[in-house]
Amino acid sequence: SVNPYPVVSFSTPQGSVIRFTNLVRSSFLREGDSVTVAYNPAIPTDATLDGLLGRWFFAGLAGLLGAAFLLVGGLMTIIGRRRTAGRV
Repeated sequence: SVNPYPVVSFSTPQGSVIRFTNLVRSSFLREGDSVTVAYNPAIPTDATLDGLLGRWFFAGLAGLLGAAFLLVGGLMTIIGRRRTAGRV
């Protein structure tokens, strides 16, 4: 079966070759593409793609969902207050 998640290999400065599967699917990446990797030097297997598709995807998604809920909640509050203000 075809793995839709990018499988990335990189070498540490010490010469270890690390291979990991990125947790974010990407249709922008093709086999053989060069990518920037962010990893913990103490634990090289703790790695992800650097940039929007790796390190910032889940944080951005959470921020977007939070902003949407804040907007809907704020609109519901404003509409509710306007409706009840006319009944006093």
